[in-house]
Amino acid sequence: EGARFILEQMHVGLDGISGLETLLSGPVLKFIPGKGSPKTSFVGEVGHGWEEMNGEGKFVPVRLVSEAGGAARPGTPIFYQGLLAGRILEARGSEGDSVEMLAGIDEAFRSVLTSASRFWKQPALRTVLASGKFEVDIQGLEALARGGVCFANFGQGSEPAEDGAEFELWENEALAAAVSPPIRIRFADARGLSAGHTELRYLGSPVGVVTRLELKKSGAEVEARFRAGFDFLRASGSRFQLVKPLLSLEGFTGLETFLSGIYIECLPGSGPPAATFSGAETLLPATDARESFTIVLDAAKTVVRPGAPVLYRETPIGNVLSRELTSSGVRLTV
Repeated sequence: EGARFILEQMHVGLDGISGLETLLSGPVLKFIPGKGSPKTSFVGEVGHGWEEMNGEGKFVPVRLVSEAGGAARPGTPIFYQGLLAGRILEARGSEGDSVEMLAGIDEAFRSVLTSASRFWKQPALRTVLASGKFEVDIQGLEALARGGVCFANFGQGSEPAEDGAEFELWENEALAAAVSPPIRIRFADARGLSAGHTELRYLGSPVGVVTRLELKKSGAEVEARFRAGFDFLRASGSRFQLVKPLLSLEGFTGLETFLSGIYIECLPGSGPPAATFSGAETLLPATDARESFTIVLDAAKTVVRPGAPVLYRETPIGNVLSRELTSSGVRLTV
């Protein structure tokens, strides 16, 4: 008694497409168990809305707020770690330039919905580029048709979210995961920098993102935030280096930026926390400055220029800092 059998099939409506996965599998009969005594006769249902997500229509209502033009449409799926966890129920304008969306999270996901949860828009097709990695990620066929929304917790607090709690809907996962207080980094050149996309990396791995870019008469100033666990990069003395592709006679350096885009490499300092830093635009040694040292190399001739990497067993361990002519040839400081 109370069990439900719901026929899931593709449905095209004014708010988009639902049940798209049935295009491959055919119609699916979903079963939701009841709590009463055994019985053998039931009335089937045809459903393609929110009510098919759980047996009793129970969900946790939350509000998502996004800048104008960044709203998700009603019916858009919400994912948690790849699992369908809810849907956008409605979208409406609010004060200012923002849009407010009412979302419902399945009751089964209440335990992972906390005050620290962060929501972001998931495009229909996501391409991930990294060192030695090329990945195309599709969050289900339904998301392929119209994209989706994802949420996760990034190491902050664990208090359960109350019904009707408000969350910001971030533009992408990188912005959602950057939860630290902001820092500001000054650069002389803003070419290639993009708010919401330019990554901060430590030892080659993404640890933060540029959240805002301001152009000033003296150059550019970016606001950046780190992911949870990387606050040590806020220490005074930390260095922030723009990594760009560089073409010289000895070849390319920073070649990976042709795929991933320009990024900011971080080298940690050892002082107290700071909020403002000066960025560099020349290649720095690939080691922590506290553990680096310089040597001088003399050669009769060489095409090596400042910025060229120094390799040990094909592993970068430093860079050429300067080049000067001498009476007997060329001197490099490494």
